[in-house]
Amino acid sequence: MTRTLNDLGLFDNQEPNSILKEFFDTYKNMLAASHANAPVQKDVEDIEYKEYVELLKANKNLILTGAPGTGKTYLAKQIAKAMGATSEEQCKMVQFHPSYDYTDFVEGLRPIKSNTSDQIGFELRQGVFKQFCEKALENWVDSRKKPEEISAERIFKEAYERFTDDIRNGEIAGNELPLRSEDVAMKIVEVSDNNNIILKTKDSESEKTYTVSYNRLKKLSETYKDLKALDEITNIYKAVTEAIKGCHASAYWATLHYVYEHYVGKVTADATPVEKKNYVFIIDEINRGEISKIFGELFFSIDPGYRGESGRIFTQYQNLVEDTPFNNGFFVPENVYIIGTMNDIDRSVDTMDFAMRRRFAWKEVKATERLGMLDSLGADKTEAITRLINLNAAIEKIDGLSSAYHIGPAYFKKLELYQKNTGQKWELLWNYHLKGLLYEYLRGSDELDANMQILKAAYDLTKRDQAESDGEN
Repeated sequence: MTRTLNDLGLFDNQEPNSILKEFFDTYKNMLAASHANAPVQKDVEDIEYKEYVELLKANKNLILTGAPGTGKTYLAKQIAKAMGATSEEQCKMVQFHPSYDYTDFVEGLRPIKSNTSDQIGFELRQGVFKQFCEKALENWVDSRKKPEEISAERIFKEAYERFTDDIRNGEIAGNELPLRSEDVAMKIVEVSDNNNIILKTKDSESEKTYTVSYNRLKKLSETYKDLKALDEITNIYKAVTEAIKGCHASAYWATLHYVYEHYVGKVTADATPVEKKNYVFIIDEINRGEISKIFGELFFSIDPGYRGESGRIFTQYQNLVEDTPFNNGFFVPENVYIIGTMNDIDRSVDTMDFAMRRRFAWKEVKATERLGMLDSLGADKTEAITRLINLNAAIEKIDGLSSAYHIGPAYFKKLELYQKNTGQKWELLWNYHLKGLLYEYLRGSDELDANMQILKAAYDLTKRDQAESDGEN
């Protein structure tokens, strides 16, 4: 139906008439529907986290600190997402705790069972951070390669994977790799869990095995790029060991020769350039671990001024390191960013020494900055915010407490658990999620009961004078 301006009564200096009210309600509903159906714009997220992203990019390392329940862990993940680190490979999170150590984080010796006996040995294994940095370094290096280099590496990787798949499926004829001498061969034992090939000398009485790793075989392929180059080698031991250092030269020569002869020519690959990506490593509750024990000599390499090869260091097990990009020392690649989270009031905050503190930018996350977390409460959001602000104001007025003891929105978000219980939801939230935390804040204080009454009154939005009177009675 069409309406005129006179029908709407816009210029009659009277109270809005029913037609104008109906028009306004219809327009409001249409606008709400259009927003509900509109896709979420990425730039909205970018604007929301822009400050954090810029701070992280400038400093490489960032610690999000503040009161409990302000959503610091969630915020860290959103910052990583805004940085483009959306895959599990690009964004990794660990949580520190008192038992976490250097072997978990960087590298260490781990027990392994022998393939040929019941004996237990030890093998150097990379920790989660070093593994993460290796992936980031691979991307950093590949993003600077020429198209023809990229194509060659993809072909070799695909050829090697087909080769190891055929070994696992028992499709390699005789399970043997011929050597240059016709009457000698290497026998394939298996493919290990980390995709290395285990060999032994055919017909030998010895049970000794030899490991051919992909990384070292790939490095050898970069020196001897095709079958012709391998066949022209006159001294296999000298040629192979000069290219990849100490190893069983014949095992590597035989493996690479077989891959070239039977697989490489059957594989094609595109030469699409590799895009440089950001890699974000999140350390939740970073203060709960013994920092010096976990990081060790990495204090130097994580410094923002020493990203890349200029920050190369020798780790505690460097003499055992092989078959990785860090053979000549470890460093944190330039595309790696670190975010730590911690609560200001945790007793373990004191373990963060100055050497660690100066390597991070520190950003306080306040409870009032994260109220958007309560959107899921629907109609209860406004009251939740009012109770939160009122309670935090009361907390600050208590001797010995401060804004560091504020209650964050994450605690009030738990109201979702009780929204069906309309009459008791706010009381249930207090009893099961807020009361215990506030009691811990006040434990040992002279006026514990009275202060708890004051905080409860603030939460209930009742008058403070009444709460103090109740406390005295």
